[in-house]
Amino acid sequence: NYFSIPNVFSPNDDGINDVFYLLGSIESKEFEITISNRWGQVVYSSKNIEFEWTGKYLNKRCSEGAYFYHVNGETTDGNTFKKSGIIHLLR
Repeated sequence: NYFSIPNVFSPNDDGINDVFYLLGSIESKEFEITISNRWGQVVYSSKNIEFEWTGKYLNKRCSEGAYFYHVNGETTDGNTFKKSGIIHLLR
């Protein structure tokens, strides 16, 4: 089991790096990610490990800047994992 989280993506509809998602693979029985803006407002959340965030909140494009993510879950063999950090959204 291995995954990493990119720290930048550019959802500008050019077909390159338009979607934020996990890299690698992990066999998980529980998973959750939340992404918040700099004011702490959750702009995206998912319990699906194969999530894809397009940089939108309520169908509107989020502004450029830093967003904070929190990932937690449990693998199929019972190990828990937590990861948090910053994503830079560039247009």
